[in-house]
Amino acid sequence: MTDQSASSLFADRNGAEIAQLLAELTTLRQDMVSGIGLAGSRLTRVHPNFVVSAHNLLHYLALRRPDLRPLQQRLAVLGLSSLGRAEAHALASVDAVLAVLHELAQPGIPHPPPPGAIAPDFTSGGFY
Repeated sequence: MTDQSASSLFADRNGAEIAQLLAELTTLRQDMVSGIGLAGSRLTRVHPNFVVSAHNLLHYLALRRPDLRPLQQRLAVLGLSSLGRAEAHALASVDAVLAVLHELAQPGIPHPPPPGAIAPDFTSGGFY
């Protein structure tokens, strides 16, 4: 069995769950990014050296606001990151899971990356 047919079979078997997870994570990501606007002028008072970290903290707080346990269990069943260690890269962690879900939903079809935001990527920030 080729990798392409294995992914197609996986997508066929789990398509409804993948679509639901895509919708939930997309909404969660939107909430994480829109939460920055709620910080208002407070972010302008952050020292420039710490702006990215401040954004990451706000993203992380928005990520942890809802009870993620049901979502985390469903992601784990599919073998995906449960976002349990997203502290240093909150938005990048969600984006990585979204990218995998998009690939599972439509193998080989390019999907545009989500809109950019000020956030550390996996090459910056600490790893735990």
